[in-house]
Amino acid sequence: MQQSVRVTQLNPQDREADLPRAQPSAWRPANLQFFLTQDAPAVRRYRVCIEALRAAGTRIIAAAGKSSTAWPRQVAESLAQQLDCPLVEFAGDHAGFVTHPKALAASLRQLLGN
Repeated sequence: MQQSVRVTQLNPQDREADLPRAQPSAWRPANLQFFLTQDAPAVRRYRVCIEALRAAGTRIIAAAGKSSTAWPRQVAESLAQQLDCPLVEFAGDHAGFVTHPKALAASLRQLLGN
């Protein structure tokens, strides 16, 4: 997990001021094990089919966290460029929905309401 934090360049201090820190649950070790053995390898193997996305006929929004500087942001930037769509920024980094839930919800309401 330390390597994952380094790669994604997460900053645990980058969070809404009034947000309480979540305490790890009893399921955390099993969840991390599943993430590291199943989810992470699947993400590394996945290849986006840009042609299928272009042909989908649906609105696609490329998004990244404002604080994100590592590969999650680079992926979003690349997607926006390849689909010729703007990159929308949300509060926080890779996990802004966890660290900035109020700001993220407000941004989503505004974006999806328009």
